[in-house]
Parts: sequence; C-alpha cells; structure tokens
Amino acid sequence: LLGTGYAPMIQYRGGQTPGPHTMARWRGSCKTDQMTSCFAGDMCDKSCHFTADVDRQAQLAVATQMKKRAASRPPDFVVNVGDNFYWGGINTECGSPMHSINAVTQQQFSEIFERIYAGPGLDGKPWLSVLGNHDWGGFQFNKAWDQQIAYTWASNRWRLPALYWLQRVEYPDQDF
Repeated sequence: LLGTGYAPMIQYRGGQTPGPHTMARWRGSCKTDQMTSCFAGDMCDKSCHFTADVDRQAQLAVATQMKKRAASRPPDFVVNVGDNFYWGGINTECGSPMHSINAVTQQQFSEIFERIYAGPGLDGKPWLSVLGNHDWGGFQFNKAWDQQIAYTWASNRWRLPALYWLQRVEYPDQDF
C-alpha cells in the first residue's frame, strides 16, 4: 500500500510484495504461529500439511485454471461468492465517497482482482459478486465494504451494486 499512509498487513517474509497473499492460519493441530513459520520458509511441522507451491500461491493457482478453462470455453459470467479480500477486507475504513474509489481500494482491486483474473475468455466478463464475512473486515465490520459496492461503477466487470441484490440470468434457447 505504498504511498497511501496505511500500514501494510505483513505476516511473513515476502508478504510486503504486491499481489495476493495467503493468510497463514491454523490448520488442524497446526497452530497459526507454526503455519506462519511454514509460509516464511522456516522449519515447518509436518502436522501443518503445508505444500509451498500450493499454499503460497493458492489464488494464483485458481486463476491459472480459470484462465485455461475460459480460453477454451469462455464463461458468460463469473459467480463470485465472497471473501473477495481475505483476510480482513479492503485495508481502509468505510466512509469514502461512493462516487470515487479510494487509493487503497484501487490498489487492492488492481493487484488482487484486475491483474490476477485477466486474459482471453475472462476479460470483460461480469463478476457477479457478494460480500463474504471477511469482506466486512474480519472481526471489525468496517473495512471499506462500501468501496466494494462503489467499485461496481468504476469497473466494466465487477458487479456488487448493493448489499443484497439479484441478477436474473436466462438462457431461453436452452429452456431455462
């Protein structure tokens, strides 16, 4: 979040770089501090079931598969079921004017959505989105969820026009 005046959320070595980062959290008998060591490249207890290439790049792995599929069978839209900005939502607070996108919001959308989910078959496709519990801010409920709604009018893909909304999709040639 360079130049924004907001503190970075860095949990392990390498977490300061742009782009999506996985939050090192407990998994089964593996505690959060043990998992943080795994992500940092330190000694990792076998009980954590950590696989570096998978766990460190989970969102990128999903995006890669989406791009492969979309290139051969372009979707009409993407249903996005929340937790868009894991772990704690957009890293600023609610209250920015709805007619403008806060610099922090823009950076997070650029690095974690626009740059990651782009390519043939995905470009220009609507992302029908809802907020997940982490988009509200984890435990705070004030982490710029309103900016995720505002981004609907700043993007040609992101669709989240309200907290509660409906999008009807019809395929009459397929009888539904």
